[in-house]
Amino acid sequence: TATVSGTGFTSCSAYYGGGMYLQYSSTATVSGTGFTSCSASGGGGMFLASSTATVSGTGFTSCSAYYGGGMYLQYSSTATVSGTGFTSCSASVGGGMYLYSSTATVSGTGFTSCSASGLGGGMFLHSASTATVSG
Repeated sequence: TATVSGTGFTSCSAYYGGGMYLQYSSTATVSGTGFTSCSASGGGGMFLASSTATVSGTGFTSCSAYYGGGMYLQYSSTATVSGTGFTSCSASVGGGMYLYSSTATVSGTGFTSCSASGLGGGMFLHSASTATVSG
């Protein structure tokens, strides 16, 4: 379990989860945190595999990846994202967020100037993923 608050991840890189990686039933609460210019093959800012995250008041700025420039969720991961901004994030698929067999509840969150060279500039859902998005 991780609690991250008021922290900055800048110019971080990895194969998965440039800024943060959660795996095997891990849980994270992230608030008031910035992921800036982080990069990875999957999940430039944050990567979840069979894990759960609550993300609030956080910014993903200029993060990049092949899948999920800002966030990548896979294998029944669950994310609750509120009051968060995805700005200028980019990927081949899912510029802001990429969901693979996962669930996201997104509220009061903006996807601004995010892009994908393939599919889903803001968000891409794959393999029975579910996203509930509200103002």
